Amino acid sequence: MKWHNGLSLGKKILAGFLLVAGLSGLSGVVAAGSIWDVSRRAEQMYTVNLVPISVLPEVVKNYQTSLALLRDIIMDRSPQERQEHLELLRHSDEKVEKGLASFFASNRSVQALELQKTISEDLKLYGFFRDKVVDLTTSERQDEAVNILRTQGSDVITRVDEGIAKVIALNRSQAQRSYGDNQAAARLAFALSALCLSVGVAAALCIGYFLSKGITTPLKAIAGEVADIAQGNLTARIQGAPASAGSRNELHILAHHVNEMAETLHDVVSGIAIKSEPD
Repeated sequence: MKWHNGLSLGKKILAGFLLVAGLSGLSGVVAAGSIWDVSRRAEQMYTVNLVPISVLPEVVKNYQTSLALLRDIIMDRSPQERQEHLELLRHSDEKVEKGLASFFASNRSVQALELQKTISEDLKLYGFFRDKVVDLTTSERQDEAVNILRTQGSDVITRVDEGIAKVIALNRSQAQRSYGDNQAAARLAFALSALCLSVGVAAALCIGYFLSKGITTPLKAIAGEVADIAQGNLTARIQGAPASAGSRNELHILAHHVNEMAETLHDVVSGIAIKSEPD
């Protein structure tokens, strides 16, 4: 640390402030990074979990409406009512498909992709039986339509119901996991911020202490030797000053000049004493 001792006081103080500023900046970067991570996780939770939550109730509602309309079509006696219900059925099925597509577009997890494949296959099969039931009903073969709906169609409807229930359960479990991850990230961000703050405060105190020691210790040494010289001890010297004669440190320069002054005074007083001695 000889190079540090040789620095001027201004440079020492500036270096100390720069070091504190650097540590503060580093602490700020770490804290900002942690906060950004929490924000990113919150946005991800909103996009992946909360947005689909608003879609899923509509999917369930439209699917239940579709099933009710399919039963109404079988029971309709008027061709006009049947046609109206067919139009409503098509709209409900389109909403179900769009809602599920919106959900799976925002959730690309492995489990969601597997569910998407299964539900898509079940919905295609449901569409096949739905069209079969509609065709039979249109041909006034309601008994056959009811039989298909109760046997083969019932199994498909159950599988679709289970698939939608799994989608809801998946969304709930992912939301709970995301909430736990967000809590952990928030606690980590708080801990890192507190740690960085503590390190910054400790570093500022240490730097301030060493800076003050670097200034006050030489000043005390100089003041003590100057007091000895003032009391007549012209042989008093500030230790270390000659070796620091080329230093840029103002205190070292001051100590060197005090030693030169003491040396000059000693020589002058010694010369006067010699001259004043009787021959």
